[in-house]
Amino acid sequence: MSLLERFRWFAARDQWLLFLHETRFLNPLVAEQFTKLEVSGLLDDPSIRALVETGLAALSPELPAGVYFPAPISRIQASGTALTVETVLQFHYAFIQVDAQQRWSLRGHSIVGRVLQLFQENLGYEPEIQRYFVEYWTEGRWDKCYLACELTPMLALNINLEADPLEVQLVNGKSDAVISDTLRLDAHENCLVHTAQHGDVLLADAPRYQLLQHYHEDENCLKLGNRRFVLEMG
Repeated sequence: MSLLERFRWFAARDQWLLFLHETRFLNPLVAEQFTKLEVSGLLDDPSIRALVETGLAALSPELPAGVYFPAPISRIQASGTALTVETVLQFHYAFIQVDAQQRWSLRGHSIVGRVLQLFQENLGYEPEIQRYFVEYWTEGRWDKCYLACELTPMLALNINLEADPLEVQLVNGKSDAVISDTLRLDAHENCLVHTAQHGDVLLADAPRYQLLQHYHEDENCLKLGNRRFVLEMG
């Protein structure tokens, strides 16, 4: 099994390995980030390769889902610390949870107020692995954690119905194009769209109302001038 295949093996178990390169944690399962790690030579380190290919793989059945950081684990192992579940869990981030009502929590504690605002402003998406993450600056580097979501955490605060394709303004301050014919109402009447760079996006109340004003029930579509958009239900 190649090293890249081993990374995929961990990901299939919902265990994601990140490596600090300069000031950012990179995921080798994202092609551009893998290239940076290869060029840096970090993945050629024999101790890191051995840890990933054998040590962590052997412990994987006992480890919870989440994010792990092999480089510091390798360093403390080299200093003589035994590789145990307890040791590895010192370098583990649990996923931030987002439930079906788009409520955020971490390890059973609700995330609200200024912390939630910070996370939403620094919310990103990696299309290659279809995973949302939070990345924010702290202690001289960008910290990063993945999310586990029942409902997309990405919220659209506004929608531009004049744009072609439609464009949404997101809670993280960015804008994105809506992929044609991905408008849908789920079983809870959440209005969602799929975007080019941020995956599924939930429309906040104002853009939801703005969009659904153009819904024609008899044809099950939205009409914007001479443009028609199918609205999927359920």
